[in-house]
Amino acid sequence: MAGPGCTFFKGCDNMKTQMIPTLSQITHRVIAVDEELGIVAVRMNFGPGSTFEGSGVLDVWHSFKIYGGQIHAAEAYCEIVPTGTKSGWE
Repeated sequence: MAGPGCTFFKGCDNMKTQMIPTLSQITHRVIAVDEELGIVAVRMNFGPGSTFEGSGVLDVWHSFKIYGGQIHAAEAYCEIVPTGTKSGWE
């Protein structure tokens, strides 16, 4: 949903300048941090209003590669899940 070739919404082709949604019920959890390899995994649930379909919520699993104090790569898997779906780490 971001980066070169993205057509999800206007401006999503440039990950560094795209608008971040302002949703009031975003939740997140840092799943793992490997300081030696510079890898971080995060789960985010964007809450009500995060889909264009009107039902369910957007649930995203992110992985980041960090070195030199900066994010150099980001990967994400996302899907629409039923409202109230738990992360499994409550």
